[in-house]
Amino acid sequence: MLLKTCLSSLLLITLLAIGCGDGGTDSDDTAAPTIQSFTVAAGAQYTTSASVTLAISATDDVGVTQMRFSENSSFTGASWVAYQSSYSYQFTGTDGQVTLYAQVRDAAGNTSTTSQATIMLAVNSTVIYCDPKPLALAAGSSGSITVSVANALALASGRFVLTFSPSLLEVTDLDVNLSNHILKPAGALLLISDQDFDNTTGTITIGALTQLDGFTGVTGDGPFATIEFKAKTTITTATPITFTSVEVYNYPVANPPVPTSNVYAINGSVQ
Repeated sequence: MLLKTCLSSLLLITLLAIGCGDGGTDSDDTAAPTIQSFTVAAGAQYTTSASVTLAISATDDVGVTQMRFSENSSFTGASWVAYQSSYSYQFTGTDGQVTLYAQVRDAAGNTSTTSQATIMLAVNSTVIYCDPKPLALAAGSSGSITVSVANALALASGRFVLTFSPSLLEVTDLDVNLSNHILKPAGALLLISDQDFDNTTGTITIGALTQLDGFTGVTGDGPFATIEFKAKTTITTATPITFTSVEVYNYPVANPPVPTSNVYAINGSVQ
């Protein structure tokens, strides 16, 4: 009886040893996952909603199990959630350019390096931006960007100054009098105050306002001007199209006019 009991115990120990041997426990996994890609709002330049969709892709030799996101690089207060390729995130910060940080980890607790993505948060602000960004141009070729307004809040007029590298680019056409101009609602008269460019200094100035009885400002999104560039030479790295002055006037316009402060500009680029 004693021999039978000992043999049974030995068999049980052997089976446990086989099940818990070098067959892949979490403690044997020391390789951290890798984040392959991470985007906010599908890589958009801006968002007018505090709620955005994040897209993340990560790999691991065993498997990615969790992820976390934060608006600070130390991840203070950020909670780990189950790993998924698409995730709804709610921004908690104020308007302006926001950097969102991401990490993933596996079942063994190995944590990836931090990835980050930036976006302009404009829930209660107006955004002035260039589209497309970047504008791809080969040497000697031409292409256009549109200076656009997003999330206009009773917009009455605007004036913008942009600069570019005159050694790399030249402006071949500038048009503020657009048929679908944001300041040209039905029945309105678009008054162009500025439509100038200087290829020597690399400066562009655009400005417009609306004339319409009972006008109380424009809300929403729309184009403001189109600019056609020609590449003088091969552009090896992205060269910026920079907003050096941004003046947005909302209804009712004070006398003398005072530009609104809740406006953000996103510089364009050509490459």
